[in-house]
Amino acid sequence: MRARYACLASFVCAVSWAQPPVLTLAQAQQTALQNQPRIASASLEAQASGFAVQEARAPLYPTLSGNVTGVGTEHGSVLSAGAVTTSSIYSRGAVGVVASQLITDFGRTGSLVSSARLRSAARNENVVNTRAEVLIEVQEAYYQALAALAVQKVAQATLDLRRLTLRQVSALAASALRSKVDVKIGRAHV
Repeated sequence: MRARYACLASFVCAVSWAQPPVLTLAQAQQTALQNQPRIASASLEAQASGFAVQEARAPLYPTLSGNVTGVGTEHGSVLSAGAVTTSSIYSRGAVGVVASQLITDFGRTGSLVSSARLRSAARNENVVNTRAEVLIEVQEAYYQALAALAVQKVAQATLDLRRLTLRQVSALAASALRSKVDVKIGRAHV
């Protein structure tokens, strides 16, 4: 029973290896669009350029920053940080907050934002162009493969025809209707 299954399995494997899977142009294009790293790279660059627009708009929003400093001293000492000598050094702390808002920049930020938007649009168009290039390359490779397959079929048909001609000439030579030179010429072409 196992021998039967092993024989069947080897036959199925041999048949599946003998016939390569047929890939349509649409399947090839879909596979290329999903797996092409140039498309993924262009998409990520376009996504990053969208964040550059937000970055260019940042000066339009208020900013807030804060600082905290402090100095601790030992009681009765005469030196502190920075080599300040005084007899009345005390521990102290300071806190500061700074808020700023851009009032006018004479159109600079607006120009930077519009420039960033244009760069982002160009990156998005680059994604479309990259996809089109990949599709063209896939079509070209697909049709070159079809042409190579057609050439292979023509070569196989030519070889089969030459073998048939050789068999015919050999049969005629065996019947003494053709010379053995014709058989040698026929063998040279197979």
